[in-house]
This record gives sequence, C-alpha cells and structure tokens, in this order.
Amino acid sequence: MKKYYKYELSISFVTILSFILLIPFIFVLPLLFGDIVVNDKFFVNFILFYVLYFFYMALHELIHGIGYYLSGTKKENITYGMALEKGICYCLTKTPVNKKGILFSIILPFITIGVITLIISVIFKLPMLGLLSIFNISGCSGDLVMFFFFLTRDKDIMYTELDDPTKFAIITEKEMKSTKWLGLKFIESDNYTEDILKISDHRRIVISTFSKIFMIISLVICIFLLGFYI
Repeated sequence: MKKYYKYELSISFVTILSFILLIPFIFVLPLLFGDIVVNDKFFVNFILFYVLYFFYMALHELIHGIGYYLSGTKKENITYGMALEKGICYCLTKTPVNKKGILFSIILPFITIGVITLIISVIFKLPMLGLLSIFNISGCSGDLVMFFFFLTRDKDIMYTELDDPTKFAIITEKEMKSTKWLGLKFIESDNYTEDILKISDHRRIVISTFSKIFMIISLVICIFLLGFYI
C-alpha cells in the first residue's frame, strides 16, 4: 500500500547555504569582470539591479512552472505566490509529479538563468547579467538541497506539494521513515489516499522579522558587490 512522507525544508539552513554559495563569487568576480570599475552611475546601477532582481525572482518561479508544465502538469494545476514571512517566492503544483518531472523542474532555473546566463555574461562582459545570475545561483540553495535528495530516491516516487510552500510529501510504497537529509526535516507519514494531500492558491503576504533581516543582509551584499565591480 502506498504511503506519504511529509518533509519540511529548513529555511535557516537554506539561508546559510545561500550565503555560502555567494561567498566564492565575491572573490571570483574580479577575474570575471576585472576591467569594470566603480563609476558615476553606481546608484542608477544599484536601483536597476534591485528592480531587475525582482523580475529575475519571478522568472525563476515561472521557469519552475514551465518545468512542471513540460513534465505533464496542466496549467491550471500550477500556482505562484510569495510567502515573505518565510522570505521566499514559490511555484507549486497541485497534482503529484514523478521523479523525472520534479528533478527537471527543480534544476531548470539553476541551469537556464544561473549557469548559462553567467557564462553569457562573462563572454560578452555583461556584469549586471552576471550579478543577477550569481544571486540566482545563490538563491537556488533550497532547490539544490531538494534536487540531490530526490536524485537519490527510487524511481517509483511521486512528489506532491502542500499548503505550506516549505513543506512537501513523497508518495511511495517504499519505507522512508529512516531517510534523513541535511536541510530537510521529516514530519510524519501515513497511508496515502488521493484526497489526503491537497493545496490551495496562496494569497497571504506577511513580512516577518526574519524576512526583514534577510533582505537587509542581501542589500548590504548587493551594495558591496556593485560598489566594487560595476
């Protein structure tokens, strides 16, 4: 009989990992854009970066949705939103997705507007695109945790999301209670029925103290990077 296993993504762990991923780029940027220096357009560049980064985050979630769609999920079963009380934007699927589909959807933004666009920015000397790509790679920390988690799971698993965008469930006939993964917390398990795991559209937006601190730290890092490399 199939069972579901609920997990929760640790926002604290993901945030720390995000900054860890960002640190190497601080030292690599001079090698990538060494001929670009501070100029009198710093504040214009700074405002432009933040505006573009907002759309880049939206594009990130849209690409997740495209990944779901290309994997067979209907458009009406894909929903987007923001949970600023957790410091995240999200794209959720209302119907279960197989292993291949979730792996494809999770990694798609990392590759397309992270790795590929970073390579393009270096080739054509586009520092703004480079910074957007770097921050996207850093912001993919949660995606990477989940990608490698699912990469090690059996082929028969089905993935489904819940009302809380930091929680998800795996549907499988295999025993997974003893399965542990860094950055993920096991919550519970039970027998699976089609109506037991459902999600609704998310509309509530709340900014918590955690989110404010996260945005302030990100702002400081942006100023540092833009000040030295643009």
